[in-house]
Amino acid sequence: MKKSILGLVVVLLVASVTTASALTWNPFKGAGRVKNSDLLLVGNVVPARLLADLAQWYTKQPILLVSPDASGDDRVYYAPAASRATTVEKEKFLEVVDFINPNRVIVIGGKDIVGQEFVDAVGEKYKVLVLDSGNWGNNASALGELLQVSPLRSKFDEFMANLKKVSENQKN
Repeated sequence: MKKSILGLVVVLLVASVTTASALTWNPFKGAGRVKNSDLLLVGNVVPARLLADLAQWYTKQPILLVSPDASGDDRVYYAPAASRATTVEKEKFLEVVDFINPNRVIVIGGKDIVGQEFVDAVGEKYKVLVLDSGNWGNNASALGELLQVSPLRSKFDEFMANLKKVSENQKN
């Protein structure tokens, strides 16, 4: 009798713990998930891409890359932190931004690199910060402060110096 009562208590305890954990289970929550509070909007030029990629590496925030193709039309690529970039139809640009639903959009490189139409489109609905200093080191410092990533500027400077060395070696 005591064994059957003890067995029943154990079964009820396991059932209640299992039910409680099942009710609180959420596949969109957990250690690997990051809230996308920022969206990095960037053009396809080396310093801007490098800065965006470094920022994404530290913060896991998504990137929307605007890149002109051979015909001069802009192509848009969505690069989430955890997977490969995918092409986005230009007409669906705002749908993707709405899907990401950022608190703010950070334009890296300014309107001349990204394109005014994209900046204006997101500016109607989202807070937009444009980093358009002619000095890319200043842009890296500003982005590091915005994202609270203190080593961003030093890593950016290090990678740019390495790119410059490689470029000079290829010329020789």
